[in-house]
Amino acid sequence: MLTKTMILAAVASGATTAGAETLPISALRLGVTDVEASVRFYETHLGFSPVIRYPSGAAVLQDPEGVYLVLTAAQRPVERPDGACYVRFNFAVPDLDDAIASMESSGVRFTGRDESAVGGYATFIDPSGHAHNIKELHAADEPIDGPRVYNAGIAVSDMAAAREFYEAVLGFEALSDAYYPPVVPMKPAGRTMFILSDRNAREPAIYDYDAGVFAGLALEAADLVETAGRLRQAGVEFVHEQPVDTGPVILMAFRDPFGNVHELIQHVPYDPGRSSPTLQDAAFLTGTWHGELGGTPLEETWAEPRGDHMLGMLRWLDTEGASRMYEIFTLTETDEGLVYRLRHFDGELEPWTSEASGAKAFRATIQGRRIVFEPLSNVEGIVRASYDASQEGRLVFRIDFEPQTQRPPLVIEFERR
Repeated sequence: MLTKTMILAAVASGATTAGAETLPISALRLGVTDVEASVRFYETHLGFSPVIRYPSGAAVLQDPEGVYLVLTAAQRPVERPDGACYVRFNFAVPDLDDAIASMESSGVRFTGRDESAVGGYATFIDPSGHAHNIKELHAADEPIDGPRVYNAGIAVSDMAAAREFYEAVLGFEALSDAYYPPVVPMKPAGRTMFILSDRNAREPAIYDYDAGVFAGLALEAADLVETAGRLRQAGVEFVHEQPVDTGPVILMAFRDPFGNVHELIQHVPYDPGRSSPTLQDAAFLTGTWHGELGGTPLEETWAEPRGDHMLGMLRWLDTEGASRMYEIFTLTETDEGLVYRLRHFDGELEPWTSEASGAKAFRATIQGRRIVFEPLSNVEGIVRASYDASQEGRLVFRIDFEPQTQRPPLVIEFERR
């Protein structure tokens, strides 16, 4: 039986390796449909405390033993057909019956209850559709006075292939074969451990990482590009071709052989007290950018910063070159920080009726070469918008809509010319 002493001893003894580099588990990762509601859920029921909120909307939580959970926005709830591989988190609780009763009284849905080699457990569904377990351990070196992370479980459809990937490719070590079937606990890295299980798993996972819909592990690299190159040579399938700058970290997501998604991350300096970026931080937008929308051309131009503002315009043409839409936008330094305003016009320079009362307004926050816009006024149905210029010569514009709109993200990729 795995005891807390065994887990902590394994944590102290090392981390997973990729070549010569250690890759500690930095955090557990969840894409959630409502970050605010999910923060309340994991704080109320599972012992987490909020640590920090980032301009992108992401939230970092921490359990009583220091395990981090990072929540980011997903466009829709997760769906897991019976038999599909997936990632779950297992939480130890002092008393299983009491925990079930408390969570059910708050409307949490449970889908089953069973026994494992280390204790009884029950499966619940979080507000975004993720299935996790609470578990009462048969024995523990120290009493548990409240919920905390016990481990992360990764469902796989072929244990031999899973061990080849997680041990030979990612470098983890199995703690014991005593529990197989159905599970093999893997040597911890960072502050948690994980298990591989092939019970009831027959089909690949169907996570949609592009829509933010997934659960997985965040593995930290000292040099993201170098580590990703070594893993690619070992046959690892990456979701991203190049690192993505999210502000607090740069990352590249990858899939295991069963469709489960994890992230390789590298932390970058972040100052949580910085709330008022300057125009010079946005100067990378300066110039003309070309893209397409619906197969027709877009041209966006930003003038360099002058005084207290930057001025820009976008024109959307039809296939014959006639104008379909114009946008005029500004970034302005104000006492409340950097504000982004835009207004849409038709080909006759008539403003859109939805903006007859004035321009849309957003507060802008900047980390590196990424700008995130949070709605301030005259904005309906939009959660946030962003520019990402982390890849040289490219500018990716994205709008995330509120879940009730049932609209997928609008993503436009521009190239500098």
